[in-house]
Amino acid sequence: MPRKKKTNDIAKILKEAPKRYQKIDPNNYSLEKFHQLLPQTIPQIIKEDIVQYYNYLRNNRNKESLKQWEKVSGCTDSPNSWKMEGYRPIFSFLYYDRITDGQFLALLLDRLEPIDNQQKEEISLLDFNRQCRLSIINFRPEIDTIDLKILQALSEEPSLVLKELTKKTGHSYAAVYRHFQQLKDKLGLRILTRINWGKLGVQPIYLLTKDYSDFTQFEGLQSYLDGEASFLWGKRHFLRNYYVNPASRKKLIGIYNEMTEGKMEESSLQLLELTAKPIVKWTFNSYDRQKQRWKIDFIKTYRYLRNRQKQEINIEKLFKKEYPPKNIYQLTPLETNIIDDLVGNYNLTQKELAEHLGMHAQNLSTIKLKLLADNVIYPRFELRNFLPIGCLLWYSSTIKETMETFIPLLQKLPFTNISPVRNYSKPDEMQVIAFIFLDDILYRNLVTFLSRLLDNDQIEDFQLGLNIEGYFGLAKVSNILPKK
Repeated sequence: MPRKKKTNDIAKILKEAPKRYQKIDPNNYSLEKFHQLLPQTIPQIIKEDIVQYYNYLRNNRNKESLKQWEKVSGCTDSPNSWKMEGYRPIFSFLYYDRITDGQFLALLLDRLEPIDNQQKEEISLLDFNRQCRLSIINFRPEIDTIDLKILQALSEEPSLVLKELTKKTGHSYAAVYRHFQQLKDKLGLRILTRINWGKLGVQPIYLLTKDYSDFTQFEGLQSYLDGEASFLWGKRHFLRNYYVNPASRKKLIGIYNEMTEGKMEESSLQLLELTAKPIVKWTFNSYDRQKQRWKIDFIKTYRYLRNRQKQEINIEKLFKKEYPPKNIYQLTPLETNIIDDLVGNYNLTQKELAEHLGMHAQNLSTIKLKLLADNVIYPRFELRNFLPIGCLLWYSSTIKETMETFIPLLQKLPFTNISPVRNYSKPDEMQVIAFIFLDDILYRNLVTFLSRLLDNDQIEDFQLGLNIEGYFGLAKVSNILPKK
């Protein structure tokens, strides 16, 4: 079934921007003139990107406009662009564009207007990134009953095909197909292949610090780096994630010990070792379709979970002292290549992937099914654009009951990726690193609730920071497993 070409009415978008932008005819208004309309306090390179984004929208998001933008900025529309020297946020612009279906231009211009009136000096790039996030905090894409049924079904069984979705939702194939395609555009719906690293004897390790220069000591371990992120909680914090085998783990811990042991001043660098497979979950049970918002009473839900006779999780299993398990799956060279390609090329069809690997599609399918059956790889449902606030939550506690209650509570949030960890320097504390997506109301209520837990000595400490930028998924099995 052919998809309709998506059109974009930039004149309608600019009606929501400050008044001076509403008066222009975008189809006959030059880029130079639009550049002159922008506030003086915006850095020049950001002005260039806003102008190119304006041009990209008025040309209905065509490839030529994107190529021109990439040429002007020297960067590409890629999550990897943050690694490049002189990073420019094209990917960030287009990320917000996808979330808001083009409304980001008006939201951003409106957000920058009062700043221009209040200060004379140029805002920093860091502050501009913060304004980008703040501009879309209240934006919520609308989802209807069929959307919600599709999302719930795929969050529980990511491997469902359209025919199975039709049976699950009770709607016609044509309706499910149409809504599925709309969800891909509107919410960035996709099904990815992920690796069960513990099954391969590989352990994830996080490095958390307030001083980015701490990471320079670990440059020799770049092939084990899966990604990094920065987030704001009072001040900027930085997180890196490494996947290590026993030999590289020993090397990484050796570098950490050299940097932290016997120092006069306490380092902000923390080494957090994963103790179990991350708990990744999407849920839509708390979504009120009528009001188009999430409704979670943290205090009431916490009390309910705490008073239950049987807990959902086993703390001893989550915070094991020896992880990953010793009994590991031994990959063949062909399986290694297939996994690296499956993870890195999620947008390829099975036929295209087989051609890329130089093998028959049927043989690829057989090996893939074996890897799925052995739990070496698994499908994962993801939405890139559903909630506007990406956060990184870190908290610690020495109280078993608190962890038994709070981890299931986190799973009531729309999205959680929860990693139980032990701090290498404080092995007696149970700690959690969680990537979560929230809206403005959930964010405010969660901060209030965490503060109450802290005041009542249920947790030792917490940080809930707005994720500014970052990307994960760089690690390749072929780089990480010990060479035979």
